[in-house]
Amino acid sequence: MNRYIDLLNALRAQPSPSKQDLHEKTHIPSSSLHRMIKVLRRYGKMDIHYIRKADGVRGSGYYSIASWGVINEQKFIECYGHKPFGSTRTR
Repeated sequence: MNRYIDLLNALRAQPSPSKQDLHEKTHIPSSSLHRMIKVLRRYGKMDIHYIRKADGVRGSGYYSIASWGVINEQKFIECYGHKPFGSTRTR
């Protein structure tokens, strides 16, 4: 759960985060990021888009949250939006 909180904070922290940006902010491996986004889409009913840039370079796109699905965005921000990355992890 803690890694999902970090991922959601990273997705909303900047307007166009790439997979590399998300990895750098959260330290979550790229393959795990992809899987976690699929879980948020499927079970959280979140509408997370991957927008490919027109340059055609593989991996040059970015993510955008179009809908928070079953998650109340304002409540999430109130509860977890102020926490620095990694602070939700148990040691």
